[in-house]
Amino acid sequence: MANILMPDCLVKLNNLLQAIENAPVECDGHTLMISSALNHAGISHQRMCGVVKNPKTYFELYPHFWIEIGEFTLDYRLRIWVELYSGGKLSEGAPHGIFDARGLEYLYTSGSICP
Repeated sequence: MANILMPDCLVKLNNLLQAIENAPVECDGHTLMISSALNHAGISHQRMCGVVKNPKTYFELYPHFWIEIGEFTLDYRLRIWVELYSGGKLSEGAPHGIFDARGLEYLYTSGSICP
């Protein structure tokens, strides 16, 4: 898989979102917070709801919420759930932040756009 370089604007966005990374909310609340900020900034995005699974470890999480901006996924909560259900060692490999989800062990599937 080719590594897609993240645009500078998304690197800056990721750095800004670190400020709310530890907010005491789960994936639904966190995506709403980020979506609100993105709407305010005029950044086009989609809030998604679906399943995230890792076939190698039999991990499956439903429902899960994340954000998509073009080809990139924003998810700051998956690691929390992987650690809770599968342990800290496996959570280290879970995607976190802003990333290209194509080719990852964790598959974002059955995603539908949240209103």
